[in-house]
Amino acid sequence: MSNQFKLKVTQDTFLTLYPEAPSGASETQRYAVKAGSEYPVANFHEVDDLFFRLAFGSKPDGNQTFFAGSDGVSRNTWCIFEGHCILLNANGSPAHQFTQKLHLKLQDFLDHDLNLGLEAINQNKVLAIQVQEKLISLGFLASRADGQFGPISAGALKQFQTTLKLEEGFLGKQTAEKLLNIQPKDLPQPEVHLGGDLASRIVKYMQEEDYKVAVRPNEFNIVYLEGSDQNGKPNADLPNAFNDRRLLIAFENGQPKIVGNWEATTEPGSHYTYRPISQYARRNGAARIKFGQYKAWRIGIHGTAEPHEALVQVDNISVHRDLNKDAMRTGDRIDTNYNFAINQHWGYDFPKNNIMTASAGCLVGRTRKGHRDFMATLKKDQRYRLNSKYLFETTIIAGDDLQKRFPG
Repeated sequence: MSNQFKLKVTQDTFLTLYPEAPSGASETQRYAVKAGSEYPVANFHEVDDLFFRLAFGSKPDGNQTFFAGSDGVSRNTWCIFEGHCILLNANGSPAHQFTQKLHLKLQDFLDHDLNLGLEAINQNKVLAIQVQEKLISLGFLASRADGQFGPISAGALKQFQTTLKLEEGFLGKQTAEKLLNIQPKDLPQPEVHLGGDLASRIVKYMQEEDYKVAVRPNEFNIVYLEGSDQNGKPNADLPNAFNDRRLLIAFENGQPKIVGNWEATTEPGSHYTYRPISQYARRNGAARIKFGQYKAWRIGIHGTAEPHEALVQVDNISVHRDLNKDAMRTGDRIDTNYNFAINQHWGYDFPKNNIMTASAGCLVGRTRKGHRDFMATLKKDQRYRLNSKYLFETTIIAGDDLQKRFPG
């Protein structure tokens, strides 16, 4: 197969079997290619003004160019997103000119010193997807790259510019250069000052465990401290009692502050320990969440008899299965899944010393008022305000372990 063209990859990306965003392609239907790589192309055509479908040509040794996904199948024809490459003629001249605004890419802002208002990005779908993918990879956008550059995406780009102290106020050369080249590790991090207070001790614990800590303004860390009082002092952690704490920690001027501290339980009550709520739990034991950090909850509605706004599980968490009904984790089988319905809801104002039917394994704040305050504060989180489907992280810590490692 003769070579008429040459593909030059401009950023790390994937060849995909079908014309779709690289981040959405399955492992078996994509092949990783590195920025700066060049490949011979026999012919190409455009798909949906977003992708090139390429038939690769022959290598210098005369052998045909093939790529194989993780399924091991070698293929000659692949697709690539236009925003991640340049197509050249055999003599090195551009084989595809961007004659429409729809075809603008970040590289064009560097090459031609372009400026574009944020609202106009939505009219340039290739560009919109490229910017969204960059913002997602850098942690500013908790969404998917769909080319719909609305208020959520625009807000994420403004936050990116503010973080890097870019004063353009539009998409220009400086912003494009940073989007193309900066890595997550290079992003400036707020200075953190930790002391001996409870919030600092918890943050030190999280850092030691390599858990994610949200340190930017107007971002909240959800933490459950099992078997502790409101000051972080361990208690007897008796079964069937609201003797845990639900905490919200935020950073102010680099210092962690507890902005919410409520009675809670991280464990099922006796009612559902001895009479598990589902057939699966009856066979395997009630669920008791495994200590750790999980990014698994989205704001939604919990319950049917008294439905209320809560954090609803939508991703994987791990639980211990209390098959022997001893209200302990020791020796219990660990079970991981996304559909346990381990939600974060209220405890119906039940007594402190009796969980009753408030929890079959959920993370439960005892009072309705406390839970409403918890949810109202969470909805001020800038990540949620940018994306109403934001997935919240939650950390569950044993109070006695915190005290052992970081005494208070």
